This record gives sequence, C-alpha cells and structure tokens, in this order.
Amino acid sequence: MISHGQDKDLTKSVKDFMVMYDEHIDLLICGHLHSGYEQTVGLNTEVIRIPSICGIDDFSVQIHKFAPPATKIFVIEKGKGKTVEYYIKLD
Repeated sequence: MISHGQDKDLTKSVKDFMVMYDEHIDLLICGHLHSGYEQTVGLNTEVIRIPSICGIDDFSVQIHKFAPPATKIFVIEKGKGKTVEYYIKLD
C-alpha cells in the first residue's frame, strides 16, 4: 500500500488500514516527513518512509525534519514481497 504519510505513527497507521480494509498489508510505503524510516510491524508487515529527494526545504525546516536528499528503489515480487532495496543518496 502507498500512502502520502502525513501520519506520524506509521505502525498505528498500517494497523488501522488493515482493520479499515479488512486486508493484510505486507508493505506500507510513505513519504511526507522528509526523513527516512523503516520498521517491522509483527511478523509480515513493514512500514517504510521514503526520504525526500529535495532534502532540506522550507517545509522540512518548519516540521524539524532534516535529512540529506535521497530516495529508495524497491523490487517487489509477487508471492515474495520486497526482494531488493536500493538507497540512493542525491547530494
């Protein structure tokens, strides 16, 4: 599942989405807060916040989230989930 990521607690968000849609979510991918973050939730769920490609800007200063510009690329295979992950620094 992909979400904008305005929620601060992605662990709670993914659990809420699973209840709301009555579906298991293997992977929740978000952005919004400019810094990267990953967490395993239970045995088969992962949340990932993608860093911002622009790095620091007026919005990130306002929300006190600072990180160098970066992004991630994933290979997701049917029946296997995320099999490859690349972190790409952009500075």
